[in-house]
Amino acid sequence: MTFRGPCIHAAALITASAALAVAPAPQVFRATTEVVLVDVLVREGSRPVRNLTAADFIVYDAGAPQPIDQASVEQLPIDLTLLLDTSGSTKAVAEQFRRGAGRVAAMLGPDDRVRLMAFATEVAELSPLLRALPAPGATIQPPSGGTSLYDALLLTMARRTDPARRHVIVTFTDGEDTTSVSQPVDVTSGARMSESVVHLVVPAEALGSGGTVPSRLRAVNDAVEMAGGSIAPLSGDAVDALKRIFEDLRQSYLLRYTPTWKALPGWHSLSVRVTRPGVTIRARRGYYRP
Repeated sequence: MTFRGPCIHAAALITASAALAVAPAPQVFRATTEVVLVDVLVREGSRPVRNLTAADFIVYDAGAPQPIDQASVEQLPIDLTLLLDTSGSTKAVAEQFRRGAGRVAAMLGPDDRVRLMAFATEVAELSPLLRALPAPGATIQPPSGGTSLYDALLLTMARRTDPARRHVIVTFTDGEDTTSVSQPVDVTSGARMSESVVHLVVPAEALGSGGTVPSRLRAVNDAVEMAGGSIAPLSGDAVDALKRIFEDLRQSYLLRYTPTWKALPGWHSLSVRVTRPGVTIRARRGYYRP
């Protein structure tokens, strides 16, 4: 069985960029109830911190402190998009996911879904949102050519999503971009309006000593962090790297609060703090209110 999605040429980014301006509010904001939801991962060293309550968190929305109604490790249904770079040093990743389709399915909950996309010069949907990836025996024909990383990220973030589900995009790439018509600043703008948490996985050798982000990836790193994600090294099997990201997502807190002031349209910066000392926090930097 062959999975072939529509190839999206770089020129179509003009339409995608325009669509971002009218995209629905990000997942963290519920316009109907004016409740803000924020995914927050709290670690002490390399271990997730459990058993925190709403009293342990402090959230600033556009600089104003907000009383938190609830903090829970909540298992909302997840829509996972795997975005695979089929050029360069990560070309073999698509084959690893083809062989590991069963392992990916085992990570998903009963209501979770996964979509497979790939990019080179063009961006293609290889499999739509389904309960599992194509079976190992399926034929997958990914695109080939140059590398349009910025275009692929922007187009994937611009997709409309279900507001009742959590959304995560995990991109496997070597980090090079050779053929995009968009620029890193466009990706950052897209991340500000995106409904998805966005992660990038790159070969370990693409990062500096200690896993530091090199200058060529800093602009993309800004976009990823804006959307509450991170850049992680790929030092072995791609499915194992995905599993680590998915485990973090499963152990993230979901904070709920109702803004204490009338929220104006536009960008709202977020800052999350935890009263417990010695911990690190990962959360998106804000949300867009239409």
